[in-house]
Amino acid sequence: EAAETVCEAQNGLCGRIAPGWIGCFFPRKSTKACEQIAKAIRNAVSERKRHSITIGIAQFPTLDYSGMEILENARKAVFHAEFFGPDSTTCFDAVSLNISGDRYYQDGNIQGAVDEFKRALSMDPGNVNVHNSLGVCHAVLGELDKALEEFRTALDLDAAEMMAAYNCGLVYYLQKSYEKSLEFFLLAERLGNGVFETAFQLGRTFLELKRTGEAIDCFEKALRRNPDSAPASRYLAEACVLDGRLEAAVNAYRTAAKKNPNDAESLSALGALLNQENRDPEIAALFCRQSVHISPENGLFWERLGRVCLNQQRYEEARNALKRAADLGRDCLDDLKKIPDFDPVETPQDISGS
Repeated sequence: EAAETVCEAQNGLCGRIAPGWIGCFFPRKSTKACEQIAKAIRNAVSERKRHSITIGIAQFPTLDYSGMEILENARKAVFHAEFFGPDSTTCFDAVSLNISGDRYYQDGNIQGAVDEFKRALSMDPGNVNVHNSLGVCHAVLGELDKALEEFRTALDLDAAEMMAAYNCGLVYYLQKSYEKSLEFFLLAERLGNGVFETAFQLGRTFLELKRTGEAIDCFEKALRRNPDSAPASRYLAEACVLDGRLEAAVNAYRTAAKKNPNDAESLSALGALLNQENRDPEIAALFCRQSVHISPENGLFWERLGRVCLNQQRYEEARNALKRAADLGRDCLDDLKKIPDFDPVETPQDISGS
């Protein structure tokens, strides 16, 4: 009723377009005039009942949108207005398209998101957030060069944009350009304020560069920022193994497995490490069995189980595990040759997933 009253006074048209939604058209009205009309509608509503309404305004012409798309653009402006709380009015702009693109992205429509972000940049080429969002979409689509171009553009527009620096580092990491990746992760770490992800990715990059001491420092820093991270504990363990800190590696793997009991990589690596150190043979076998139960398609895990069983003279179990590993592409011939033709009596074992 409030909308109809105002529309009649302003020579506009209005009607319900969906439950809870009312659309109004005001021919030949400027955006500024529509903002005044929106205010009049809000005032009329507040006088009748204690309700608030959210209003989005779209102008025609805008970019290459047709007249039929005015209403949809106004709806996008409403979602934009919701960010400002109740009783807000927002005009359709690049930010509206950025928010719309985010909605497409969350729904799994990556190409729809790309289209929205590109149109947003047509309205505001200097919008750092949109460049970053478009870069993320290109990365998800596997278009890493295009993604890098958007992230570098965002960083050129705002040298203090931490996320753009971080995303540049991720793309270079995916491209195996680890020195460039390190450069941008270090920049992101300087720009950020104690962010877990930057320390974690720095650790992974140092690990790829065989700079294990620095990798360990970064993973320990990451764990101080997020003590519950199982991946950080696992990578810390891997770095400790490469650095020769085997006791620290065992402790880190145990921590990772405790944080995530389904972390097959940590369980398998811990079992192999205990076997290597001739410690807790039954526990080593238990961890390795659990890893192949979780990830029966991983040949390395079967190979590790086979070696643990071989070391414990559980020859039949070792043979089965190593044959499974070989079927999955692992070169286990030398280990299989170590198994005698006639096996001693073994304690029956349950090899899950075999």
